[in-house]
Amino acid sequence: MNLKRAILKFLLYFAVFTVSNLIFKAIFIPSDLNFQVIVRTLLTISSISVGMALVEYLMNKNKKNNK
Repeated sequence: MNLKRAILKFLLYFAVFTVSNLIFKAIFIPSDLNFQVIVRTLLTISSISVGMALVEYLMNKNKKNNK
């Protein structure tokens, strides 16, 4: 797995989690959907997506080095 693929995975995770989280909030908590909530959601989702993509990248890199 190269770095370009890891960046694409991050963008995929970010898009999927952002859309699903905002849809969930719009359906179940529509009165609480304001600008502050959207920004907080984007920051949280971006950090989670970076973590997932980075861990996956490092695990694949480590697996290749051990062979």
